[in-house]
Amino acid sequence: MARPLGVTILGVLVIIAAILVGLTALLLIAVGLAAAALGAGLLGSFAFVSGIVTLIIAIILGAAGSGLLKLRPWAWWLAAIVIFADLAWTGYGIFRGDLSAGSIFTALVLLLLFVYMLAVRKDFRPGAVPA
Repeated sequence: MARPLGVTILGVLVIIAAILVGLTALLLIAVGLAAAALGAGLLGSFAFVSGIVTLIIAIILGAAGSGLLKLRPWAWWLAAIVIFADLAWTGYGIFRGDLSAGSIFTALVLLLLFVYMLAVRKDFRPGAVPA
C-alpha cells in the first residue's frame, strides 16, 4: 500500500520541525552553560533547563515524524490528538474574541488537517507497510 502524499508531507514537515527545535535546544543549552560560567546563575540555569526540555520535545517530534512516515498507529494517534488539542485551543481563543485573520486561518488549517487525519486513519492500521 502506498503512503498517502499528505502523510508524507506531514511527516517530512514534522521532521524538519524536529531539526529546527533541536537546534534551538542546543543553542539554549549553550547559552545556559555560558551564562552559568559567567556568573549569571539563575538565568543560566533557566536557559539550560529550557534547552533540555526543548531537546526532549525535539526528540518526540523526530520520533513522531518518523512514525508518520512509517504509518505507525501510535503516530496517527499522537498527530490526531495534538492537532485536535491545538484546534480546541485556537477555537477557544476565537470564542474569547480573537477574531484575527491569523486565528481564523489557523483554525481552518487545523480543521482540514484533523479531517484529513480521520480520512487516512485506515492507512495506519497495524501491519500496513508504506511503499
